[in-house]
Amino acid sequence: MEYYTKNRPLIITDVIRRWPATAKWNRQYLNALIGDCDVEIQTKQSSEAGNQANVPSATRTVRFSAFLDMIYGGLPSNEFLLLDNTCHALAPIWSDIDGLPEYLDVNQQLGRAHFQMEPVGVVTPLQHALANMLVAQ
Repeated sequence: MEYYTKNRPLIITDVIRRWPATAKWNRQYLNALIGDCDVEIQTKQSSEAGNQANVPSATRTVRFSAFLDMIYGGLPSNEFLLLDNTCHALAPIWSDIDGLPEYLDVNQQLGRAHFQMEPVGVVTPLQHALANMLVAQ
């Protein structure tokens, strides 16, 4: 609570190395597990449509397998990202993320968390997030 309730940023290092996702997540694993799920992607990040205020007008639904094709089949891009605000389609992969139980209530992740996945090369402009965020890179 020292950071969360005071809206103070916190940098946590060397944590994601222990996450199963770092060893498991590759194109084949993700495609087999959730490739048939529909997910929402945001497009045209390099244009004004990429601003949070315009998110609904810049989204479309695709199969997760199609999103993987976009990531693995192209060059570095700033034109699209996966932005799943429900996480229900991605529920099978949440167990691969440790969840930082020392900081977060892992029992409340699903349905309350937002999952964002971006291709290599995405540049996100400075923005004011409307929620507390955990960013893992």
